[in-house]
Amino acid sequence: MSREQSNIVIKYNWEPAKDGVDLKTLGESIVGFNEAIKESVKVLRIKGEVSVRAKTARDGSIILEILTELFSPASTIPFENVQAYLDFLILVGKQLGTEGFKWGSQVHDDLNALYSKYPLDAALLGLAIVKLFAWARKQKKAPIVQDESGKQLPKNYAIRLHRLIKRRVFKKALTPFIEEQISEIEIKATYKPDEPAVINNKNFEEYLSEEEQILPEYENGKVYRFVGSIVGLESSRGEYMKFKADGIKREHSLFIAFPGDERKTEDFLDFYKKQVLIEAEIVRKSLYQKPKLIIRSIDLMQKPLM
Repeated sequence: MSREQSNIVIKYNWEPAKDGVDLKTLGESIVGFNEAIKESVKVLRIKGEVSVRAKTARDGSIILEILTELFSPASTIPFENVQAYLDFLILVGKQLGTEGFKWGSQVHDDLNALYSKYPLDAALLGLAIVKLFAWARKQKKAPIVQDESGKQLPKNYAIRLHRLIKRRVFKKALTPFIEEQISEIEIKATYKPDEPAVINNKNFEEYLSEEEQILPEYENGKVYRFVGSIVGLESSRGEYMKFKADGIKREHSLFIAFPGDERKTEDFLDFYKKQVLIEAEIVRKSLYQKPKLIIRSIDLMQKPLM
């Protein structure tokens, strides 16, 4: 395969009011896509080693040009079996000509003839990966082999994509959504750039298993009590605080909290780094993003809880 031409483009977009994606979150997402792409290739039942490399990153939006290559013996057809290859051709929209495909003694010659017409090059591999990403979000609850428009997906692919979601393969790649830093990721095959897989704030949840929800017991719009301490005050980039709650798993215990009732962060200086009891309203758009707090009341903990 050629090492010159990228076969996948991944583009990160965000709202104009956002400053972009921090490097830690972006790095985690890129590592996540590396894993998700390699796992998607396994869905295709391809033999050989897969290499995923980011060639360039351009700003404005963040655009990564990805080259996905397969290294396998040139003399062999790099699929586990005949059906795996035929499923691949269905996925990328190639005409099979199955009415002329002989499954008897001439299967080897027929398969070689078909493969000479539709070889597994970098362009087709990129297209297959993008199509699997587009289909994956339909597989969350159960394997689905037909979409709303009537397009078909080989059952084997649907089952394997469903397993990827259950195994949380897509979570790291979608970290920028979980951290609320971007609005869209567009994944395009350079072979057919007009058929992208688009992940956005409305559908990213469909790539995540229910076990990946963050503190789902805290519902949007409801008021809860928390014990903890204010560990950060911010006013230069918007009025908010960092509140560390006791009794919550460490990875989720640090909340963004906003002063309620037209107050400012400076009104909370007397409570900074002291043990407090707050009543706060939950603000969240998704159960897969950490909830934020609007502080409705705050008291030092030396006061009775009841």
